[in-house]
Amino acid sequence: TINLADTLPDVKIKDLYLFEAVRRNALIIANNQTKELEFITLDSIAAKWPIAKDWTDKVDYTRKPKSEYRLGDFAQNNNVLWKDGTDDDPAYRSDNDLGNYVLTINDGALPLDKDMYTAPFAASARASSFTNNVHVFIPRYSSSSVAYDDPDVDPVVRAMPLTSSTDDVVQIDTASSVTDQMQGFPVTWEEIADANWTAFEAMLDRTKLKTFYVNLSATDIQELDVTIPVRIGEGYYMIREVSQWAANRVGITKVKLIRL
Repeated sequence: TINLADTLPDVKIKDLYLFEAVRRNALIIANNQTKELEFITLDSIAAKWPIAKDWTDKVDYTRKPKSEYRLGDFAQNNNVLWKDGTDDDPAYRSDNDLGNYVLTINDGALPLDKDMYTAPFAASARASSFTNNVHVFIPRYSSSSVAYDDPDVDPVVRAMPLTSSTDDVVQIDTASSVTDQMQGFPVTWEEIADANWTAFEAMLDRTKLKTFYVNLSATDIQELDVTIPVRIGEGYYMIREVSQWAANRVGITKVKLIRL
């Protein structure tokens, strides 16, 4: 008997949530009543432009809007990395940048390079084995002579959702087979970016941040939903920050919006 818990590394829940937010390019929205967290992707927010709240007539143009062309702390080349793997993994040993990605921003005034994010998980390569089935390869033994119940390779923590499938039966020996397949996250951050970062990468190549002064009522504030865009003129924006709203007097509110 092998106690599975003893073989698993420690991972902080906060780091797991952050990884999921980065992977899906999502805001984390907390519900204090239900004690639930919800991941709202930027792509899904951008897709809600047909139901955007129209703030066009609420903008006070006596105070000139401000435009900023840089959003946050980025460089021209932003490295999105997996945690360093193990040299016992032949895929990692042959390519120490396995699965990594560079998010580029066409802005010569930015610093040249920056490590934007490093996942708490190592990249998982795929390999063909048993009856030529392609599956995720995570080494645990340095050689076939190592005892089954005493693996000698630390595989480094990996992220892997389990998908039950009978499409490929992996033959272990003449008497046993396995039908549940472990399908890992895409091997590369590039695949993750292609699937989830469309709106995010588009925002980084255009006017980034706009500051408006807007006459928002108590009802506007009560109904404020950062997952729904707002429209000002012909532009659609995601709400980044609302400040200076006065609850006890009439006045304008400072809002920072990210152009979609």
